[in-house]
Amino acid sequence: AWAKNTGIFDGVIMGSLFERNPDLRPLWERIIRRNEAKNLATVLELKTQNKPLNWRSLLGAIEAPTLIVAGERGHSFVDASRNLSRRIPNSKLMIMKDSGHMLTLEDPKRFADILADFFDDVGQVVPT
Repeated sequence: AWAKNTGIFDGVIMGSLFERNPDLRPLWERIIRRNEAKNLATVLELKTQNKPLNWRSLLGAIEAPTLIVAGERGHSFVDASRNLSRRIPNSKLMIMKDSGHMLTLEDPKRFADILADFFDDVGQVVPT
């Protein structure tokens, strides 16, 4: 009720996802109902503060192969992902077209293909 009554659910959290994928609405309504309003409010508050994160200076020390994936319609996440990619040595950045913040639900097949390609590139075994 909190998310629906404040307009947060459709406006801020999901944007145009439901316009492109109306079948996802019931799933996300269940997820939102499971979360307390306090938790959602905290996430939104942290997202709007835009405070620098104290772990940024450590990103350059990451040695593991790193895949960063963002949906092109999640504009703030694309910017953050580009920033991560610049800071993590030898990272690979993939921007999924026609996807937003919930790219794993919007196009799970394409996301799985991106992961499989990444694991192939770094020589890891992909479960079948």
